[in-house]
Amino acid sequence: MKHDRLIEGKGLMPSSWQSLHSRLRQFAAYVPKLLLRTMLPMAATGLFSVSASHATITWSGNLNSDPSTWTSSYSTEAHIGNTAYGTVTVDSGSTLNSYWSYIGYSAGVTGEVFIDGTGSTWNSAGLGRIYVGYDGNGYLTATNGGIVTTSPVYVGFHGSATGYVSVNSGGSISSNEFYVGYSGIGTATVDGAGSSITSSGPLTVGYSSQGTLNILNGATVTVAGNTTIGSLGTVNFGNNGGAINTGSLLYSPSQLSGSGTINTSGLVSNGALVFDATHGTSQTFAVNGVTINLNQGSSGSLGTGYSGSGTLTIADGVSVASSAGYVANRSGSTGAATITGSGTKWTNSGSLYVGYSGTGNLSINNSGQVSNTSGYVGYNSGSAGTVSVSNGSTWINTSTLYVGYNGIGNLSITNGGKVSNNNSRISNNTSASGSTVSVNGSGSSWTNAGTLYIGYTGSGTRIGKLSISDGGTVTANTVSINAVSSLTTDLGRGSSLTVGGGTGTITNNGVIRMVAGAGAANGTYTPISAGIWAGTGTVQALGGIWDLTNHTVTVSSAASAAAGAATTIDLATTQRFLFTDEASGKSVGAAFQATASPTDLTLTASAVSGSVLTSLQSLLGSGQAVLSGWDFSTEGYTAGNPLYLSLFAGSGHSLSDLTVWNYDGSTWSKYDAADLAYDNTYASFTVTGLSGYAVSGTAPAPIPPSVFLFGSGLSGLFFFRRKKAVS
Repeated sequence: MKHDRLIEGKGLMPSSWQSLHSRLRQFAAYVPKLLLRTMLPMAATGLFSVSASHATITWSGNLNSDPSTWTSSYSTEAHIGNTAYGTVTVDSGSTLNSYWSYIGYSAGVTGEVFIDGTGSTWNSAGLGRIYVGYDGNGYLTATNGGIVTTSPVYVGFHGSATGYVSVNSGGSISSNEFYVGYSGIGTATVDGAGSSITSSGPLTVGYSSQGTLNILNGATVTVAGNTTIGSLGTVNFGNNGGAINTGSLLYSPSQLSGSGTINTSGLVSNGALVFDATHGTSQTFAVNGVTINLNQGSSGSLGTGYSGSGTLTIADGVSVASSAGYVANRSGSTGAATITGSGTKWTNSGSLYVGYSGTGNLSINNSGQVSNTSGYVGYNSGSAGTVSVSNGSTWINTSTLYVGYNGIGNLSITNGGKVSNNNSRISNNTSASGSTVSVNGSGSSWTNAGTLYIGYTGSGTRIGKLSISDGGTVTANTVSINAVSSLTTDLGRGSSLTVGGGTGTITNNGVIRMVAGAGAANGTYTPISAGIWAGTGTVQALGGIWDLTNHTVTVSSAASAAAGAATTIDLATTQRFLFTDEASGKSVGAAFQATASPTDLTLTASAVSGSVLTSLQSLLGSGQAVLSGWDFSTEGYTAGNPLYLSLFAGSGHSLSDLTVWNYDGSTWSKYDAADLAYDNTYASFTVTGLSGYAVSGTAPAPIPPSVFLFGSGLSGLFFFRRKKAVS
């Protein structure tokens, strides 16, 4: 390949030799290629005077400077194939030093480097790097024990470039990063026992362009970090392949071919991965003829949904360690991870990403535990992440927790779930607007050792919502609410926000809502404890009266009425309604803001029935039912003002099981109830307009007739025996 390139190069020879060059090209068409490769080096170096020899480092063609002047210092740039074809050969145990090195520097230009023979070395270590195809075409060969030592290697760097690396016959390349197909097209082939590529950091095949890695005939590739196969990357082992030994493997099964072995301490892929009492942390998979030996450990990444759909399950008290976690890694991917059961742990020494670029879901339940440094829920723009921590489970973030970093994030802490972190940000960037956190249920807690940002401050719209309900608690050193974000906490259920132990600063430039659901008793409540209240935002009490001086809310008693009956209250003294449907026994509550002066408001709430109810039921999936539905009409209410509705839902549901619906007079649609709360009786949420609303969930299990008859029989038998005993 080297000498073919020599004869085709332009600008390599004095003009007096052009006719000879032409004859040689004609001759090349008739001479076997092997003979051509033997003759042309002599012609090039002996006839043309375009080569310079320095010990056993030879070069020819267009270079930016004499290789004998190159050093490993910062000042050295080596261009092999600068503006025209150029080549360098290092052999006979000699050493070539350089710093930043470009093989095929300019577009359309070819450069070649050959490191040949035992002890022959190209050293570009330290902060140096090698571009094999920078803007042009680059070829790098390490053969017969030749050694290349460098920092990053880029094979096919820019979009116009093509790069080829060949390591064979005991040659080796060592680097701290290795990219095959960075933005251009790249191919790397390592062939034969004793031939190797080593990266003390990551290896990426197909970074943002087409990349191919061939590992043939017993060759090895060793990677301390992640081996990542990008969307346009492939790894081929051939019929008699070698091995990859890597810290982690991030891949799609379709990207592997041939017969070889991958030994890895971490795995992020598609499909199902399970660690439980049956499946330990050491597992073996066969993928398209390639054997993958996984020994999951703290040095390897772990995740699911790499480029497609995937699931990860850790259960039965199994403890799994990893360096980082990825759920839904690439754009368009979907991933779901479940950590469940007492003693079950997923411990990350680095960050955890739920929705890295795709749509990710993490469920931590039944006393499971997850820990990491920073947590990112919805990392890249366009991603979506959802995390649920419930039933006594914990999520420990030793650094910052981002709910919506550049994507949309949602965090739900329910039924005694616990989340802790240093600082936290809900909606970190404008592209993350709409992210939410819900802390619901007695024993559920969110602990912020630093600042809690609800809608991180900065330019642009960054909407973030936090809801604390049904006895949930949140603590933080300081709290900041930006101009378009909101904090909602319910009253009468023990829900609370404590800032700085009760003496810290809460800066409210948005909206704080304190809401009284249908189950709240009348009385005075202090849901937020802080020493300093700052900012220009507003405080809205729904169902009570806000005391600005004492930072308390006095909740009024509810005006009770029958469903369908128009009922009037004076908002200056009463702010709540409770309507009950006698036929079903179901009820609905509505809570409004108080007014400073007497103001009448009339409200009617009627249970939804007939075709309207049937049309909603038809939209629900199997096993789902309308738990409660109501139609509202009013006089004296201004649309746009917030009010708090509490629809009967019954007991035994989870918050995630409930869906709120809105009826506009003709059709039903899902309603985004960002502050949805559930107290095991009512589903409560804020609205800014009155029409039809309903809540759906798992259908209540009917009592089988046989059970009813059996119970009736026992009852009758008990009565008969009691009567007999008395007589």
